[in-house]
Amino acid sequence: MTPSLLFLLFLFATTASPAPIALPLSTSSRWVVDDDGRRVKLACVNWAAHLEPTVAEGLSKQPLDAISKSVAAMGFNCVRLTWPLYLLTDSSFGSLTVRQSLERLGLAESAAGVRVNNPGLLDLTLVQAFQAVVSNLASNSLMVILDNQISKPGWCCSKYDDNGFFGDKYFDPDEWLRGLEMMATMFNSSASVVGMSLRNELRGPKQNVSLWYRGAEIVHSANPDILVILSGLDYDKDLSFLSEKQVNLSFTKKLVFEYHWYGFSDGGDWGSQNPNEVCAMVIGNITRKGGFLLEQGWPLFLSEFGIDQRGVNEADNHFLSCFLSFAAEKDIDWALWALQGSYYIREGQLGLDETYGALSWDWCKARNSSFIQRLSAIQSPFQDKHLPGPGLPKSSPYNMIFHPSTGLCIVTNSQLKQLQLGQCAESSAWSYTRQKNLVLKGTKYCLQPEGVSKPAKLGVGCKVSTAKWDLISSSKMHISSNLTNNGNNVCLDIDDNGTIMTNRCKCLSLDGTCNPGSQWFKIIRSSREVNDQIFKQHRSQFVQIFFHPEIYNDSFTTPLPAIVDKCIQLSPIDTRRALYKNIVLSGGSTMFKEFHRRLQRDLKRIADARVVTSNAQLNDDVKSQPIEVNVVSHPFQRYAVWFGGSVLASTPEFYDACHSKAEYQEYGASICRTNPVFKGLIEVSSLLSSSSSSYIMDKEANNPAGFATAAPQESSENSIEMVNYMLSNPAPQTQISFDKLSFADVMQFAELGPKLALHQSKASEEENYFLKFQMLGDKLHDDALMASTSPSSHLPLLPPPLVVGAGEDRFGGTSLEHSAGMMAEEDGGKKARSSENASSVQHLHLVGQTDKAAAGVVEAKNRRKRPRALKTSEEVESQRMTHIAVERNRRRQMNEHLRVLRSLMPGSYVQRGDQASIIGGAIGFVRELEQLLQCLESQKRRRLFGGVSWSWSNSCNA
Repeated sequence: MTPSLLFLLFLFATTASPAPIALPLSTSSRWVVDDDGRRVKLACVNWAAHLEPTVAEGLSKQPLDAISKSVAAMGFNCVRLTWPLYLLTDSSFGSLTVRQSLERLGLAESAAGVRVNNPGLLDLTLVQAFQAVVSNLASNSLMVILDNQISKPGWCCSKYDDNGFFGDKYFDPDEWLRGLEMMATMFNSSASVVGMSLRNELRGPKQNVSLWYRGAEIVHSANPDILVILSGLDYDKDLSFLSEKQVNLSFTKKLVFEYHWYGFSDGGDWGSQNPNEVCAMVIGNITRKGGFLLEQGWPLFLSEFGIDQRGVNEADNHFLSCFLSFAAEKDIDWALWALQGSYYIREGQLGLDETYGALSWDWCKARNSSFIQRLSAIQSPFQDKHLPGPGLPKSSPYNMIFHPSTGLCIVTNSQLKQLQLGQCAESSAWSYTRQKNLVLKGTKYCLQPEGVSKPAKLGVGCKVSTAKWDLISSSKMHISSNLTNNGNNVCLDIDDNGTIMTNRCKCLSLDGTCNPGSQWFKIIRSSREVNDQIFKQHRSQFVQIFFHPEIYNDSFTTPLPAIVDKCIQLSPIDTRRALYKNIVLSGGSTMFKEFHRRLQRDLKRIADARVVTSNAQLNDDVKSQPIEVNVVSHPFQRYAVWFGGSVLASTPEFYDACHSKAEYQEYGASICRTNPVFKGLIEVSSLLSSSSSSYIMDKEANNPAGFATAAPQESSENSIEMVNYMLSNPAPQTQISFDKLSFADVMQFAELGPKLALHQSKASEEENYFLKFQMLGDKLHDDALMASTSPSSHLPLLPPPLVVGAGEDRFGGTSLEHSAGMMAEEDGGKKARSSENASSVQHLHLVGQTDKAAAGVVEAKNRRKRPRALKTSEEVESQRMTHIAVERNRRRQMNEHLRVLRSLMPGSYVQRGDQASIIGGAIGFVRELEQLLQCLESQKRRRLFGGVSWSWSNSCNA
């Protein structure tokens, strides 16, 4: 077999794989069905064996089995094999061998070709060779319909060839009946012969409606299993007389009518008139002359149609699109003229090329593969027995949108975003409603136009006027929508890539040179069983709503990856990389297959794009390190929150991390949405501003930008004056972003966090609890009071805390204000501290709740305040130099501390060598150690007390 035919075999083998046909065939209403009652659609090709040699054409070009396989490879399931009457009734023909028949016509070259390609057939008689062809077709699972094309071998047909009707020179009725009986009897035991066409294209002046169906009873009596196929009059183009009186036969469920349709003989001027008008007129004629039989419940077989497959005839191209739309809409049985690419001899010309042939002149390949592709769309049945006859497995009916100019149907891609052309076997299921909406079946999505020369889309707003589609033009194959309710119509169209577009409607009338093919669409009814792969494809599209929410509602345009990314970006900057690396899925909606991979891929793209943008803005002077993104999918994903909640509730620390019901009722939900670090700072600032707490700071501490502090003085008197001045002249409020905090600020927050965790108060067991962040404890409160009353305490000075503006989000657009209520204590009677002592480790003492003791302390300090004294320039310069010395010493000590801190943890926790990375890594390391400790303690309790049937040892070892 040639490579081209092998390719075609692969092409059609990958489409539908129908179940084996249970022969023999019969009819049920308008359908042809097999012995099991399933619909069988006849998709046949004509193979000529009725010309002068009386041998099946092409046996000199290719082996018989290769020809049969090429027929199956092109998607046909049957062959309409023609034969002349004299093959059986004239012994002078039947007794000839294939060699003799060819040589008597001077076809020595053809005889030599048969000897090379089919040596076993060369010396068989013509009847035996005919039987061998039928047998070989059957071995390749091809059904055979025997067609008595003519009486005397030769080309058919003409009104004056004396083969047209009973009484013509070569059409003896008795001889014809005898030949039909002989042929039916010959293949009585061959199940692959499923039908017999009694006579091809009755014609001529002698034709009449009273004798035309003679022979039906003879054939059925000789072979009751085969279908009896009756042709119409006038070259098989007229069955209109049956509309008034149907044929009366003794048998049922075996009768089929046939009809022929060619563009050159259907009465339409396909070359010069408007294709829409011609198509509408021709289909109307066919419906009146034969198509009405389908509505009456009779099978109609389009046993011949064809075009010039060279593709150069524009009229044939218009005709084919019209034919395909009719054949798809009616889901009719058909047979293409013809298989043969050439003839031994035709009308006196040797080796004549058949331009209507499916195979090339040498029978090696398909003459026009795109034509075969278009034809494949109608080779499988669209409808089943429930509409209303027998056929395919039960399936709910739906609509398909068929594009006859390509033989393809409208399908949706994996994301329900783009409409395009695809194989009809993979077509989307549509519903054309009474409101003229084209709705994707089983969804809320309907077809909508975007505008001229723009892709059509799927949307949920199906009540808008633009979502209504009318079938306009004479052919009813322009699907049009009104964009603006003012007659500005657009029609469905395709671009060069097969994408469904909307463009100005064209070729609606008059112009005969216009080609409307790209805008011809046919809405056909189908009940094909939805392919399981197609269902899986659409099932995979359900998850797309997480990544393309606009397909459900245009008001929602932010996908899940963008939401996750925004959430991480609103977190403290030192935690972001860790968060990107530890995104854990939880809940049933995350159980879609490969959901975690899709989320990880999209998040990685967002993070990488941000890195690229950052590097570009910095001109690559400072390159950001790539961000690692990891989305974790795990076995407990569906029930992870329940497992986690159970483990948390089983720990004794659970009650220390709760708020009581009474607290919630008093303060509301805001107490549950507080970061522990900023919560402590907010409380301190509130207490200071209300004169209900004290904030003790070392006067030599660094002053970050934006913070108002008392400058260090050599005497307590000057310090008190500075404090008084600041209280009476508060610093203006400014907007400060947490992303712009200085390193000193980060150090303070890093130092404050562990203190908050180490000092907690115990709650009453009788109270109702819910989760809260750890808050400042009573012990720290008491320590602050004691330190504030100690006259010899030497506490480092810290800047006032960052305060979140009331009613604003603390992470997005945070409003920071300076604390206006700042208190400082200094013992003027003691000796001044040296610069080395001033740069010692800083301590922050915060007061939790106000009480009378704290208020008394504040009042006592307020009474000691004195008016502020002005400084000289020398004092200011001395103060500045002192600050510089203190800062240098502090930096040196800080670097030493960072070196020690880095040596205490694994190097993998430090991404870079900068200060923020070391601190962030240390925080992450300590948190993991705390989690490991809690996990080990929990395991210890379970081993001691039991009660848990599963182990979390893997999580402790992680």
